[in-house]
Amino acid sequence: MWGLGGFAILLVFLATSMTMRTLSWKKTQSHITQAVAGQVMHAAEQGDPVIRIVALTRYGSCDPCMQAHQALTQALADEAAGAGDIQVIVQPVPLSDPHNQRLARLALAAGLQDKFAPFHDALMNYDGALTDDVVKTLAMDAGVDFDRLNADMNDPRVDDALNAGRALMDAVKPPALPSFVFNDHLVFAPPKDGVFKSSDFLAFFNHVRTTPSR
Repeated sequence: MWGLGGFAILLVFLATSMTMRTLSWKKTQSHITQAVAGQVMHAAEQGDPVIRIVALTRYGSCDPCMQAHQALTQALADEAAGAGDIQVIVQPVPLSDPHNQRLARLALAAGLQDKFAPFHDALMNYDGALTDDVVKTLAMDAGVDFDRLNADMNDPRVDDALNAGRALMDAVKPPALPSFVFNDHLVFAPPKDGVFKSSDFLAFFNHVRTTPSR
């Protein structure tokens, strides 16, 4: 049993070796921000998606975060037409160091220009140090107005998004980053070997579609 205000957690291991937690708690939707609409990495084709994923992740010096992003992106591509019932929201979780906090703020601020998805993808796919010059180049290549981006970093909507992410982290208490909240009551944490595979996500999509909602 795992306590969070009396909430219980049942640990289940899928055949894919990815850890799944079933959370018996109040709906976590109140912790999932919609303050920055651009945080949607993959939009469902329908108003009420069958699978809603919130990716808890961070930028810079997080190889598992990059690898998981690439595996999830591949899984969505493999789903092709079947991915129309899936929505993916990205929730950057800043660490205490100023550089990581700046990256999270910049990514969220890009959402105010409807450029969160391409900028997030660029940050996650860049193989190297995310220096200020690199980040500026990635942002501009993603179609982001960089001067506006710097100004928007301190927008109250960015603050709201970060606070919502912290609230979700406090509620879920994932064992590591990245972790994924599915449909407000399932949390998938890194596999034992630390390597996310697209097949893990595909198996999970199938699991969620065939499991009655709680």
